[in-house]
Amino acid sequence: MTRHTLIKAMRPSLARTIATLLLTTAWTSPALAEGRSQVAGPRLQGEPNCRFAAPEGWRDHAVRWEGGCVNGKASGPGVLRAYAKHKPTEFFYGRLVDGTPRLGVLEQPDGFVAGEFDQGGAVQSDDRDVAVRALREAAQAAKLASVRFKDKGNEASARFYLGKAEQLDAQLD
Repeated sequence: MTRHTLIKAMRPSLARTIATLLLTTAWTSPALAEGRSQVAGPRLQGEPNCRFAAPEGWRDHAVRWEGGCVNGKASGPGVLRAYAKHKPTEFFYGRLVDGTPRLGVLEQPDGFVAGEFDQGGAVQSDDRDVAVRALREAAQAAKLASVRFKDKGNEASARFYLGKAEQLDAQLD
């Protein structure tokens, strides 16, 4: 039912009130009048020299980025880690663009979500190619994280991320 149909189905006085509110909102809000969303961009967090937006549902977690930074924002392949009580609980393996997750895999306690991301959430898609690209990007990001940790002398984390890369690669079979 469209907005106009909904208004016609209501009592005339209620319909007039709703129509007036809709018009008033459109006139007083330039963003709405132009069809733009008033929702602000994603909330960036992290170090001042490398900010990023966490995926949906991570607002109550401490989040860390393991990857590159360009112009003060997390960028390229890497891993976002959400922590609860100083333990990693969720991961995003993949590519960030201007500090925002774009393509990769979100690992949650109940499984993986592979695909493209926008505004912190997974974009619904039935296209298998998107999932394959996301899994490949995620595996590459985990491998790079493994190398970074190995270079820092952290063998346990290097093994962990290499194992994740293998697990993500196995999803492609």
